[in-house]
Amino acid sequence: MKRTTYKKARFVFWDIESLTNVFTVAFFDRETRALNVFYLVDVGTPVGDALRRRDLDHRTVLAAILKRNPAWARLWKNSETPILRLHNLAKWEANHLLARMIGLSDAASVNDPHSQSTYLRKYRPVCDTDPNYDPEVHPFVCGYNSANYDTTLMSIYLTSVMESTQEPVRQARERAMLATTDDEKRRIYEEMMETCKLAFTCTTHVTAAEIRRHNNALFTDEYILQMPAYLTSSTVAKGKEWDGTAHKVRRSMLHSGRHLDIARFNEKQQHVGLKRPAWHVGLSDPRI
Repeated sequence: MKRTTYKKARFVFWDIESLTNVFTVAFFDRETRALNVFYLVDVGTPVGDALRRRDLDHRTVLAAILKRNPAWARLWKNSETPILRLHNLAKWEANHLLARMIGLSDAASVNDPHSQSTYLRKYRPVCDTDPNYDPEVHPFVCGYNSANYDTTLMSIYLTSVMESTQEPVRQARERAMLATTDDEKRRIYEEMMETCKLAFTCTTHVTAAEIRRHNNALFTDEYILQMPAYLTSSTVAKGKEWDGTAHKVRRSMLHSGRHLDIARFNEKQQHVGLKRPAWHVGLSDPRI
């Protein structure tokens, strides 16, 4: 593994918000200063219905984020245009990108590139044991209480939304084993990608309300201090307990060696919400 320093290494900070009818995931890249926001707004609301016909107005959202987050606004010179990318999770492309950014693999050993996952190979996260791993290229993914909460809820979301792609991937791999030329393998891959997209489009979409129900369960007395246990003991596991897909997906995230939980640097208060330590250092709003 290439040796680096905090100053040189690449870091991406992420956070999840799960509301009654809205689900969002935001990523801030320290190197590029870019902000990627993934959003899912349920149908049955004026905004949700409108978003099935068109995306959010970029200029309006950018202005709102700059106003509510002056610390991010100060990172940009007056001559620069802040980089904000909005991704509608009602669409295949947004989920495809999210899976690549956060990592989606249920392989027995994600650190072994030859250990097969039931998901697309490109979703496998680059691990810190990979020969091509470079901490200045492949970012550390940092959250606050993410080892307990964010990775748990994200594994639930990704396994739910990408479940329909597993069968096309399996079938394509069987066909590829019989292929005799590179052109044939390339055609099988292209057809697989189109089939995965079609399967996603034709499947009943995961809703923000559904994710909110999981979110609420995680904050019950039974799970709040050990949220990953929800992945093995609830209906999410589908009776498979430790062999459940969501549990294996979260395990792969952590075993990649690139997920950091910032809350654990504050050992005595690692179960305290982000808002409280933010107030302690004088921030009236933790987003500032």
